[in-house]
Amino acid sequence: SCKKKKQWPYGFITFGFLEDRLHATKTLEGCVLGGRRVTVHEALNKKPHDKTTGSSNAVVHGRTREELIVAAADRGARRDVRDAVCPLWATPYNEQLAKKRLKVEEALRNLTRHTAKNCKRLKKQGAGGTWRWPSWIGESNKRGKLAAPVEGIVRSPVLEGYRNKSEFTIGPDADGVPTVGFNVGLFKEGVTAVASAEKCRHISPVAKKLAAATQAFLRTDAANGALPVWDKRRGTGFWRLLVVREGGMAPETGEWAEWKRDVPAGETPKTEQTTNPATDPASPEKTAATVSEESGLPYPLFDPRAEVMVVVQVSPTGHDPAQVRDACSRLAAALAAAAA
Repeated sequence: SCKKKKQWPYGFITFGFLEDRLHATKTLEGCVLGGRRVTVHEALNKKPHDKTTGSSNAVVHGRTREELIVAAADRGARRDVRDAVCPLWATPYNEQLAKKRLKVEEALRNLTRHTAKNCKRLKKQGAGGTWRWPSWIGESNKRGKLAAPVEGIVRSPVLEGYRNKSEFTIGPDADGVPTVGFNVGLFKEGVTAVASAEKCRHISPVAKKLAAATQAFLRTDAANGALPVWDKRRGTGFWRLLVVREGGMAPETGEWAEWKRDVPAGETPKTEQTTNPATDPASPEKTAATVSEESGLPYPLFDPRAEVMVVVQVSPTGHDPAQVRDACSRLAAALAAAAA
């Protein structure tokens, strides 16, 4: 796609594939249009503090522009998948709550600031009528310009495996091996690699097990020259997506009843209860074990109402129907065996 306004002395071109981008760079560099020589640059990121901009046209450390682009894409393809799908995975949970609280407080301050600004503007324009400050703005001055008091961020009762719906991308990893997991980077940066979600703590054990079974099946099939996984760079392949949806697995409401909000700033963190002394027969003294701020309720267990839905998305165009039916049947059998 292209983007160019009449008054701009430049334009933007977006490519769907890295190979096309490299070929266009070689073709356009040095061309003469309207008496001017064309120069090609990577677009600068709009975010002022984001330093992940592209390389310049010059040769850097003996490597050409094309080599630098390919090297950057390869580095992105080998990053930790957790950095892509859950960037705060290495941040302690109480720090995550503190960050979220700060964001909420900043949003409430912005509400106060913009409301006051608009009130002043209307008064100056004479459109305020019998204008007076909203009462809550006066109250906000007593709590640091917050439009409303912040009682705290409600903690998640479950910190491990809480995602009950997972959409796994099917594609080659950084080494071209069929993988079921998540993209590790952005397509516009030339990164199309997929990495396993095994280390992602928010994915449930059930989803991980089914993803691993699918991945093992596809790798075995690939070794036998069967249907290929989807390749974003070329827009070809058969296996595209695995969806795992779990139902009837939420903890009982009573287990959440005593769960606290985050600790307000300036206060000492307190330990949380992991059992309910009133209902736990294993606690004869009616006392609960205490744990650190990083603990949560255990992963929910199956009950008679629990069910798991599995959906596999494919692209059958150009493939033999009989081969497609056979492959889908064999994958269904592999998933059933894994779930048994």
